[in-house]
Amino acid sequence: MKHYVRFEKNIQEAIILSPLTGFEPQSQSIERRKDTLLDRWCRINIERANRPKDRAGYASVLQLVESSRKSCPFCPDRLDANTPMFPKSLVLEGRLRLGEAVAFPNLFAFAQHHAVVILTKEHFLPLDRFDPILIRNGLEAALRYLKAVKASNPRVRFCSINWNNLPTAAASLLHPHLQVIADEAPTRYLSEAMEASRVFYQKNGVSYWDDIVDAEKENEERFITELGGSRWMTSFCGLGNNDVMGVVDASNILELGEGALGALSEGLSTMLRGYHTIGVQGFNMSLFSGPLETQSQHFNVHIRMISRPDVRPMYTSDAGFMERLHDEVVVETKPEDVALKMRAVSR
Repeated sequence: MKHYVRFEKNIQEAIILSPLTGFEPQSQSIERRKDTLLDRWCRINIERANRPKDRAGYASVLQLVESSRKSCPFCPDRLDANTPMFPKSLVLEGRLRLGEAVAFPNLFAFAQHHAVVILTKEHFLPLDRFDPILIRNGLEAALRYLKAVKASNPRVRFCSINWNNLPTAAASLLHPHLQVIADEAPTRYLSEAMEASRVFYQKNGVSYWDDIVDAEKENEERFITELGGSRWMTSFCGLGNNDVMGVVDASNILELGEGALGALSEGLSTMLRGYHTIGVQGFNMSLFSGPLETQSQHFNVHIRMISRPDVRPMYTSDAGFMERLHDEVVVETKPEDVALKMRAVSR
């Protein structure tokens, strides 16, 4: 079968006199790979996995779990008193509840519409214990929120469901939760992916997403599994380490029916078990949707997941799903305020 995606890469060689080999010449292979859809490149050097690192191990995660449990605002006994509520005009009950999932506004939003969805009553779950039902209830709560937002503000067309897991992935709270953002304009990654998908379809007469799935299934190097309407593979050109992509048979998230949502939840649960097996602790995940209420022949709902460093004492990353997967930076300081403070020092 003819495919239109191109798996472009070039290999470079770096020669060093390494102390690890008695200063004998050592060759390291560096692969530059081009994204199959976007005009982006990544670099792969598997020798970097052998760099000396301070590995705190899983004990640091357990210490963090215990130290944060007593003050967690997302745990059931503190949730109602410590989390905000939606306006009644949006959600009559103030919060959306489905099984163990609870959705409410983000107290520190960075989108026009920004919700948090708690996934479980448990303060912490290892990645191999995220049952598909927990994930499905969380996704369904997110969808109900998005439908309410769309009904109240028809100009909102772009959304995503996101997950920062552990502080090394920029999670400010340990308790497992999703973040749902909806805006009138897409983020940079989504905008570029939609446009590139449109151009690919016009040029080749086939959907990029169908083509990449078929090509990966055919070559078998990176394809993982197919569950219902979700197909899972590793990304030829990753956005980070252990980049996994799931492609869904839908062009926007509101098209997902019960069967598709169940298959997607099972797939995500399976990928988390896989992460656990290879030793991943923290990760970022984003589920990208095409424009709400618009059916498209050239764009598919898809998930990108990347692993993040192990937990270390007193460390929280400032790069989360927005920076790493949406290619947009969330800033906590106003440039004008910083300039005012710096001017005071420079006088």
